[in-house]
Amino acid sequence: MGFFSQKITADKLTESLAGLFDASYNGLSEKVRGLLVGTEILNENQNQELLAVSLAAVVYSVFKSLEETPAKRYVIGKLQSDVFNQHFLSPEKRSVFATAFSTRVREYTEVLNSENRDAAIQIGEIFYTHFGGKKDGVDNLKLKITVFVGSAFLHFAIETKKYLDEVVSKYEIVL
Repeated sequence: MGFFSQKITADKLTESLAGLFDASYNGLSEKVRGLLVGTEILNENQNQELLAVSLAAVVYSVFKSLEETPAKRYVIGKLQSDVFNQHFLSPEKRSVFATAFSTRVREYTEVLNSENRDAAIQIGEIFYTHFGGKKDGVDNLKLKITVFVGSAFLHFAIETKKYLDEVVSKYEIVL
């Protein structure tokens, strides 16, 4: 990596990824709330699922874009820690969310690592199941949320990966 003339610190990269996460989470939350107007208000679990799906898209992109280095592990760890600390004041709630988040990342990654054309729908269905939506049948709201969240996840993961690929092509990431 000595041929790079420019360097970016892992902290600076993490800060930029946190900004991308915030934009994704805020946009996703706003749209899902808009779909639910008149039907229900988001509860704590539903807010956590929105956090998890948004953060999982960023983390997945980091895994795919950065080489296996201490900087990669640092970026992922710091990003998760910063988001957890920002959204959960108590250590107990952070711990519970960390466990649920780890499960979501595994579930979403399993879908993304398989070769199928229905990844957006499958991600949306995983999200909807944990979000607390009706399990049986397909209604208009379930379909809207499933398709929107799954598509948003894929779009955000792809755009974040493009951003990271561009960063990696121009900068050496240093601790």
